Amino acid sequence: MKKFTLRISTLLMFLFMGTYLMAQMPAAITITPDNATAWDELTLTLDAKLACYENAPLFDVDSVMMHSGVTIDGNVWQNVVAFDGLGVNGQAPKFTSNGDSTWSMTFVPAEFYGLEEGTLVTAINCVFNAGDWAVADGRDFDPDNPDACTDFYIPLGNVGIHESNISSFTMYPNPVENELTIENMENVNMIEVFNIIGEKVITVDVSTTAVTINTSNLNSGVYFVAFHNESGVQTTKFIKN
Repeated sequence: MKKFTLRISTLLMFLFMGTYLMAQMPAAITITPDNATAWDELTLTLDAKLACYENAPLFDVDSVMMHSGVTIDGNVWQNVVAFDGLGVNGQAPKFTSNGDSTWSMTFVPAEFYGLEEGTLVTAINCVFNAGDWAVADGRDFDPDNPDACTDFYIPLGNVGIHESNISSFTMYPNPVENELTIENMENVNMIEVFNIIGEKVITVDVSTTAVTINTSNLNSGVYFVAFHNESGVQTTKFIKN
């Protein structure tokens, strides 16, 4: 798999964006390592004290199970693994107690969800229970309604890509206000922009080596940019102020 050839300024921006991205992680969730991709082994930890619940909290329970899927190409809850099922790799979605209010599971998302290389993955979507929805559950707090719960959308630090020959480009400014310029692209025929939970927010058909994208209507936050050509997809990220 080829990696991007980026200018020094872009590499420095990646370091800043990695810190900013983790600030978007749900309060009840941590991932180790914090820049893990869908193709890395990661440990996902749930802190039951910080989760929202609809029936009863995940306190004093014997087990915690994860009901989950992934965001693929902007579509949430794909490749679902049920809480009482098994991942494609045969692994049960069962978390281990850490002796406090936290529970953890170590897995490789690509293997667990059966992802093909080149799949555009931006998040894990999940909710938790104690092996029975009627006993206890754990969800995220709804930012639009503090009295309601919603699904967890857990951003991954990067996405899987096919090998392709989009070997270099220049993208600026980053962070961006109203216009994002991308230059020196090779053989790109389409650009897509996704928000932090994997929703597609911009699509641009490309016929030249440079484009300017209007970002004035985007909310502040981290966005993924997917560059498409005949041989696959490569991605990077930017911040909208």
